[in-house]
Amino acid sequence: MAIITLNNNSLSSVTSLPAAIATGSLVKLAETNVTSSTSDIVVDGHFSSTYDNYQIWLTDVVVTTPSHLKSRVYVSGSEQSGSYYYDTEHTGNGNSSNSQSSCSKTWGDSTWKISHWYPSSNAEDISNFIITINNPLDSTSNPTITSWNTVLGNNFDNLISGNSMLVYNQTTAISGIKFSMNSGNFSKANCIVYGVKN
Repeated sequence: MAIITLNNNSLSSVTSLPAAIATGSLVKLAETNVTSSTSDIVVDGHFSSTYDNYQIWLTDVVVTTPSHLKSRVYVSGSEQSGSYYYDTEHTGNGNSSNSQSSCSKTWGDSTWKISHWYPSSNAEDISNFIITINNPLDSTSNPTITSWNTVLGNNFDNLISGNSMLVYNQTTAISGIKFSMNSGNFSKANCIVYGVKN
């Protein structure tokens, strides 16, 4: 059997993919820029039958007081406050003294913790979160969300990367999600909602 080796010249000659290969894309649906102290960022009313999956890019996050970034779902436009929020996060973190990995959870609480680490209040120390919501309009399962997090601690005291799984333990479709801080406000953030096109 012959082994075909591709080199850089072979790849640079490719100008398009065959029609049978779906490439997909992100379609921007909404954007919010936070430039002054703001208590909540709400993403609601953007989910439709047009897309099965969505991503929310919450980037350049700086807060007034370092605390947990928390979240709740919206159902038919209403925020849900019951004790149905479950999450787990696996993180790796490093600082000038050491590095380690850890796992944290929230179990049957009234909010999710998107990250169990605190974003910074220093303007130059930004944190970023990419949140994926699969099939939010499916009313036959518990809404399940994944998040990829990079958190930069105050005064550059910790570099944290983490992956979170968040489950709302109620069989329901969701219309949106709200982000807020456990204490204090957002002082800076950018929030973009994308529909994932297959």
